[in-house]
Order: sequence, then structure tokens, then C-alpha cells
Amino acid sequence: MIYVLSKLFIELSLALGMAIVLNSKLKGRKFFRSVFFLPVVTSTAVIGIVFSGILSPFDGTFNQILAKLGLIRTFRDWLGDPKTALYAIIGVAIWHDVGINMVFFLAGLQSIPEYLYDAARVDGAGPWRQFIYVTLPMLRPIALIIVMLSIIGSFKVFDLVNVMTGGGPYYASEVVTDYMFKYGFAGSGLGTGVVAQQGYAATIGIGLFLIIAVLTFFQLKLGRIGEREE
Repeated sequence: MIYVLSKLFIELSLALGMAIVLNSKLKGRKFFRSVFFLPVVTSTAVIGIVFSGILSPFDGTFNQILAKLGLIRTFRDWLGDPKTALYAIIGVAIWHDVGINMVFFLAGLQSIPEYLYDAARVDGAGPWRQFIYVTLPMLRPIALIIVMLSIIGSFKVFDLVNVMTGGGPYYASEVVTDYMFKYGFAGSGLGTGVVAQQGYAATIGIGLFLIIAVLTFFQLKLGRIGEREE
């Protein structure tokens, strides 16, 4: 739940902010759109391997940058520390997924009629009031769908956690799918430290399926509400 809520709040806030900036008359905005979207089309497993090296406690780039800035004196094991492992994975997951949500928000922003902003300016509304009373209400239908898709995606995360930490250390970064995988395939020589219980793993899988099915149902309902409002 920490993973789902933290990723949801930070990622969607960043995605909306990036979409607003790229929807302006910024020079090179097409280039930045491509750069921000690039991680989305990159394999999550590959990203996990790359960031495992970047966050390495020995010669990781992240530790080197922090040391040069004087923020740390000794290199930290970000993925080996129970206090930071989960948050390190959340940061990488946000970097990977923020681009697609930025595109969704950007599409929503570009669908808002310009005359609404013109009317708001005539009434004396500044940029902040335009954002509160025009942008946010008009983005509500697509924002609800983005929230539901992000929650569903967060519940399904597996490869990033499995590659970077395997749910460790001391189960600090373990998520539902990784927990299910360990019990379902522990007897295959994976060294997970648990006894294989396929029935238990199947039950977890069914429970996860039901949660995602309910969320998908609400997503479809929200989509229909958005169509009616349009």
C-alpha cells in the first residue's frame, strides 16, 4: 500500500506539472516530450538492471554525485537498506511511468477549449484561478481514469522489484506479486527461503485478480461518466 499511494501521488503530480509546461509555448517541447516518454517504451527489467548499477554502494553514479555535492560522506547501499530500498524502487518506477501519464494529461489539456480561458481572463482570473476553476474541472474525467490505471499498474508491479531487490532486504520492498511468486515457484531452486505452496499462491493470485477486476469496473464506469459529460 505504501508503494501504491506514494507512487500515485508523486507520479501524477509530476505528470500534470510536466504536461502543463509542455502544453505551453516552450521551445523544443516536442523534443522534451520524446525524452520524457522514452523510459515508457524501455523494458522494465533492463531499467531495473541499469538502476541497480546506478544505486550500487560501491561505484554507483548516484552515490558519486551525492558525495561530490557534499550530501553524503560515505556511500550508501540504497537497495540493501530496509529503510530506503522500497523508496528507491518507487523512484525508479516513477521515472519509468511518469511519461505515459504526462501524455494522457497533455491530451486532456489540449482538448480544453481556448474560449474558456478567454472568458476567465475577461472576468479577471489570473493563471492560478484559471488552473483551479478551468483546467482542473475540465481534466476531472481523464484524471479519474489516469488514477485508476495507475493504481492497477501499481498492484501489478513485479519485474522491477524482482530484478532490483527480490523483495528484500528483510522483506522491506516485497509487494503482492513478488510474494505470490515466491510461494508459487519456491520449489524451483530459486533460493527464496520459503516452502512452495502453490495453492496459497493461487489464492493470492485470485485475490489480486478480484481487486484489479473491481478497479477495472470502476475505471469503465468513470470512462462512461466522462463520455456523458463531454
